[in-house]
Amino acid sequence: MVEVQPISQLIEDDSDEEVKQEPLVHKNYSAIFVSASKLEKEYPAGTFFERSFILKNDGETYWPSDVCFMNCDGGDLAAASSRLAEGERVAPGENYTFEVLCEAPHREGLAIGSFSLFSGDQKFGEPVQCSFYVPKLEEDKQAEDSLLLSNRDKSIGDSSIDASKCPY
Repeated sequence: MVEVQPISQLIEDDSDEEVKQEPLVHKNYSAIFVSASKLEKEYPAGTFFERSFILKNDGETYWPSDVCFMNCDGGDLAAASSRLAEGERVAPGENYTFEVLCEAPHREGLAIGSFSLFSGDQKFGEPVQCSFYVPKLEEDKQAEDSLLLSNRDKSIGDSSIDASKCPY
């Protein structure tokens, strides 16, 4: 722990004037992940969904009112940032719930977002990940099924195998 001395003890001054000082502000904010709302395993492409993340101020100072929780490394996962309510600060030991509106990517596959807390340009706390699968679009499935069926029909028609000689 850092020992802090009043500035009046550090300055040698013979005057009788009292030195008025501002309180020292410790800028090393801290946070830990507590929990998140249930996430479905799959979201169709372009689907909007809301996710709640609860984080705890495990530091020794208040989080300032400009704190926001945002997607900082999410590839093509679109997500709006979530801020503290206007004028609100989070005291040491308190939890805060951030509500985040997300949109599933417009492509098939695994979607991963990594969210972090920021105060101004200062990032703090460990990143929180959100991942889910985006299934194939229905029209892509239909086109693929149609292609498979036409290929199957072609291979059956072109077959030179005599089914009567099959031992099974």
